[in-house]
Amino acid sequence: MALFRMRAGDFLGPPPGVVRADANIAQAIRALVESGSGAVAAVDADGRLAGILTEKDVAERVALRMRADDPALDAMTRRVATAGADDFLCEAVAKMRQNRLRHLPVADSEGRLRGMLRLGAGLAEAAAAEMREVEWLASARTLEGMRNAKANQAKLAATLTADHMPAGETLSLLSGLNRELHRRAAALCLREMRDAGEGEPPIAFALIVMGSGGRMESFLRPDQDNGIVLDDYPDAEHFRIDGWFLRFAERWTAALDAIGFPFCEGNVMATNPVWRKPLSWWKAQTLGWMDGRGRFASSLLNIFFDFAHADGARDLTASLRAHITARARNPHFLARQMTDARTRAGLGWFNRLKTESAPEHRGEVNVKKAGMMPLAESARLLALRRGVAEVSTLSRLRGLRECGELRADFCEELESAFEVFAEILLRGQIESAEAGKEPGNYVRADSLSARARRELTRALKSARKFRTHAEVSLFARTI
Repeated sequence: MALFRMRAGDFLGPPPGVVRADANIAQAIRALVESGSGAVAAVDADGRLAGILTEKDVAERVALRMRADDPALDAMTRRVATAGADDFLCEAVAKMRQNRLRHLPVADSEGRLRGMLRLGAGLAEAAAAEMREVEWLASARTLEGMRNAKANQAKLAATLTADHMPAGETLSLLSGLNRELHRRAAALCLREMRDAGEGEPPIAFALIVMGSGGRMESFLRPDQDNGIVLDDYPDAEHFRIDGWFLRFAERWTAALDAIGFPFCEGNVMATNPVWRKPLSWWKAQTLGWMDGRGRFASSLLNIFFDFAHADGARDLTASLRAHITARARNPHFLARQMTDARTRAGLGWFNRLKTESAPEHRGEVNVKKAGMMPLAESARLLALRRGVAEVSTLSRLRGLRECGELRADFCEELESAFEVFAEILLRGQIESAEAGKEPGNYVRADSLSARARRELTRALKSARKFRTHAEVSLFARTI
């Protein structure tokens, strides 16, 4: 299924015409004609997208209405939908269909323009049967539509698994679709607040997701781990501004719960002021956590370190990520984090699978706790030590290989272990969903084939070896 394997960045059409944000109409139209791409983009001094002007805009907004020396931005679409270069093609196509767009700018992780995706190019790669798999996302404009889109993910995952798509790629796709649902829920809540007389957001803000959603490793029933990064504002404005965003957060988290993202039992949500604050407060809070002691601070940091931008002002989340990447490299702090990490690879005596003893899960293996989390924790801490700003476990492993922390063969071994954990857990969740049960993180050991047991055991050994490597690497730097 090509549509679910290909990335938007692989299908960029002719580069769009590009003008500065202060260009006039005449300059923008000249760039549009010369590029031959059907669109021209305005970028700021840092190369970030400020607006887009298409041939349709020229016909509808410019002709007979504007002078040649009028600002080009006055005719441009300013709130521009974009795709990331690494987004799956299906996400980009669904976004174009949902917004009735023929052109979609593609940006890098910093929001800088990479190129333009044309709807024709995307659809040319999509067979009719494959397009039916994204119709539910393209049409999900209401809360009920978003709920149906979320409910269809088990069927989508089953289709991709039957097509032998790697489980890690399926998790990335599901996470990307979840992030899109978070954005649509936020847009719906903002419209409702405007209709209710609450007005527009009083300042710039960014929505973030954390935990498995931030790492792009969500399975079929992730709960909520989210927050809001606000632009800095005067202290005297706190109650007015924070009150507005509290009301938004209450709407947003309630909408997400209705869609199928349960409330976080640990209250890691934007309704909690711990996870909703101005950028400077976020930076101060994280420094306080890093200076603190104990597992509570460690657990908060482990959730936060995996944050990723979901919607809104990218410069806020980029600044926060740069702050964390620079400040979290302290070897003594990271050694404490390693000591406080409680998850261990689920192997018992003689490398036998360690199953749960609690009556409700007796004979089962918590694949997430026993395998994926020890791997993710070690990758996270080593990536922080090495200044690797990536968030997903696989991207962190590759970053650690590139900087010399991991040998190429060991990196491949760990990537293989990740894939084993992801596939076993995902298949188990699909089976639960098809049986009408709630997907969880447990798999019965006696339900695994002999081959699957061997692969799981080997993957757990790799995770345990990686933890030992991380301990040696981090503690050696404190001496």
